[in-house]
Amino acid sequence: DLRQHRARHAHEVERGLVSGLVLACDSSRGRGKSVNGCGYVLAYSNGADPILGAYTSVSTHGGIRAGELAAIRRGLQSTLGHHPVLRDGVGDLKVLTDSKAALEVLERVSAGTLQPFDDTDSVAECKRILGSARGVNISYEWVRGHNGHPLNELADRLAVLARRNREMGVDELTNARMIASIRQDAKSLVVGAAPRPAAGRDLHHRRL
Repeated sequence: DLRQHRARHAHEVERGLVSGLVLACDSSRGRGKSVNGCGYVLAYSNGADPILGAYTSVSTHGGIRAGELAAIRRGLQSTLGHHPVLRDGVGDLKVLTDSKAALEVLERVSAGTLQPFDDTDSVAECKRILGSARGVNISYEWVRGHNGHPLNELADRLAVLARRNREMGVDELTNARMIASIRQDAKSLVVGAAPRPAAGRDLHHRRL
């Protein structure tokens, strides 16, 4: 049956797409501000065009850490929206962040070992992340920020852009054009081009 053949083919294509996904997330916060800029880049191992996102979140209590977690949450939700098959345990997703503090509180929330200094904004974001990630083969990895990692650098540019554009009241059309410029840069990247950690490099890998 032709329809069954096409369905099988589409399923195999999707399985290929969601194998080896990498989601880089970052946040930017102005001095004395409550607004966090959040950016994410979803990169495919087969070289398909990456998916980008830039937006802002407000955190009164959590500071930049809550912003880093909001970036992960928004990037994860976007990824699952594009590839819901991940919820069935198909494929795998690696989340990159340059915030050790975000990964540490995420681990504490997952383990139920919260500390008095864990703010409500960050804890709420962690619960959203863990809820969204149910059934997903997901891991979290720390990368050193501002150290030349191409995906981290793109996520940082998106986060800074989102924050500054909100602070300056940039209109939606101009904002979209600026994001499109970053998207063109992102298209030249593939996951395989991302630098691997050097021997002895401080890297945290967690599967929660």
